[in-house]
Amino acid sequence: MIYTVLDTETNGFQNSSVLEFYAVKFKIDDDKDPINIKEFHRYYYAIEKYNPYAARVHGLTHSKITEYRKNCKYPEYFRDDYEVNEFLSDSDYIIGHNISFDLSFIDRSCLKPDVKIICTMKTNNKVIRRGRGYKSPKLMELAEHYNIYHYEENFHGAKYDSQITMEVFITMLKQNKLFC
Repeated sequence: MIYTVLDTETNGFQNSSVLEFYAVKFKIDDDKDPINIKEFHRYYYAIEKYNPYAARVHGLTHSKITEYRKNCKYPEYFRDDYEVNEFLSDSDYIIGHNISFDLSFIDRSCLKPDVKIICTMKTNNKVIRRGRGYKSPKLMELAEHYNIYHYEENFHGAKYDSQITMEVFITMLKQNKLFC
C-alpha cells in the first residue's frame, strides 16, 4: 500500500490559488513505521491578487514565493503543474488534516478510483471537548493530544503541517485507532 500525506497553503478559500503544495509518499513496515518513498514540495504564484489575510497566516507573499522558487523549472501556477497529478496517481490512501479542503484543488480524476481518503480532523472529531460537546480539532491540538513534539510557530506551512499530520496518522495507526 502507498500512503500519501498532503497539504496546501492557499491564497484564501475555495477557488483561490494554491501557493504551496507538499506531499510525502510512504509505505508502512511491520512495526507500523513509515518508510519514506518520495517527497514533492513546490511553491506557486497566485493568479488573483494576493490575499493579505491568508498571507498573515502562512507568510506567503509574491516576494517570498519568488525567493523560495529560486531557479525552478516547474510551472508558475499550481493549475498548470501536471506533475502533482502524476505524483498522486499511484496512492492507495490520501491523508490530510481537513483533507476535503486540500482535495478541492486537486484534479480527482488523477487518483485511483478506489483511493481511500483519511481526514485526521474528522477521524478525531471526538477528542477535543468544547463546552458540553466536541469540536473539530486543529492540527496543533491533535499534536498536543497525541504528545507529538511540535513548534507552534511552524504551523501553516504545507511541509510542516504534512509532517505533523503524518505523525498523527502513524500514532493513530499504532494505537489501533485506524485500520488500514
